[in-house]
Amino acid sequence: MTNDQPLDLLLAGGGTGGHTVAATVIADVAAGLGYNVAWAARPDSYESKVAAENGIPYWPVPAHRVHPKHAPQLIQSILTARRLIQRLSPRLVIATGSWVCLPVAFGAKLAGVPLIVHEQTLIPGSATTFLSRFAAETWVTYEPSTSFFPASAQLVHTGFPLRPVLRQPVSRADGLASFGLAEQPTLFVAGGGSGAESLNSYIERHLDDLLGVWQIIHQAGSSPKLTTPAEVLQRRRADLPAALRDRYHVAGYFTGEQVNAALRSADLVLARAGAGFVNEVAQLQTPTVFVPYPYSVKGEQDALAELLVPTGRALVWPDHELRSDAPERLVQLLDWHALKPTDQPSPILTTDQSVALIRQRLQSFLG
Repeated sequence: MTNDQPLDLLLAGGGTGGHTVAATVIADVAAGLGYNVAWAARPDSYESKVAAENGIPYWPVPAHRVHPKHAPQLIQSILTARRLIQRLSPRLVIATGSWVCLPVAFGAKLAGVPLIVHEQTLIPGSATTFLSRFAAETWVTYEPSTSFFPASAQLVHTGFPLRPVLRQPVSRADGLASFGLAEQPTLFVAGGGSGAESLNSYIERHLDDLLGVWQIIHQAGSSPKLTTPAEVLQRRRADLPAALRDRYHVAGYFTGEQVNAALRSADLVLARAGAGFVNEVAQLQTPTVFVPYPYSVKGEQDALAELLVPTGRALVWPDHELRSDAPERLVQLLDWHALKPTDQPSPILTTDQSVALIRQRLQSFLG
């Protein structure tokens, strides 16, 4: 993007999948309205890669966690962000969360540019809660989130649209075939891009027994912190008898198309309860056993998972039970016939509803 192209919307935020997915979805809605969009966050970061994958112009701005020892660097990054905003002259800045977005959000305030904050999860993060105090609006995914914000916050319930790749219909047969699988009871173990160690290690220990009942699609993650990464699981697969080996597809990374195929062809999902993923399985109505990350901030993953239980499409399995090696409990929980939809409406707005609301709010600011 050059200076002779007026910028309508500057996005800020990153660090995790939920924050980056929100940014890409908002960018998609804005682009559909004809607005020019860019993204500003940390150089050579996860969010910079996501921006590149989605063709969103990207401007690097240093960011630092809020801590007294980082005060000089944080002030410098805010001044850098303000200079960038003065140079680009966006008409609106939208922050999608995490400490990553703070310099750009503060820079917008100093430059006199309206700021909107988008919160993806049920219990808002510290950055979002703080920024809501001086944001023109704070968009929330879940209506119950409103009770966690300061009374002065201008709150709007917009929901969280599915990313475009997950809106594409895929038949069960085609979805299974894309993983080399046939028509059989199918379990999708979703660890996300980083993976989930307790899920991975449990599957590794009980793989033979599980494959006697299920064929498994496993997104194992690629974080260097994992002790049971995709490479370990792939070696485990190679040692299986051929009949079982063909029932197990495992990889560290799944494209959006692969996640879409897995969610639309699986009978059941076993996964963490991150904000973006809970939103996705809820909208696609895929029965799910959630194993919330036990160290999530303020217990947000537990709260999100429990939110879907009344719909009859979700169960919650505590992580400590997963680690206690109780295979009979797994068999009980993974009987997807026990999950039956109830009359309880979903607490999550549909993508069509969310897109319409976000479009309306963008137009109110940008015309």
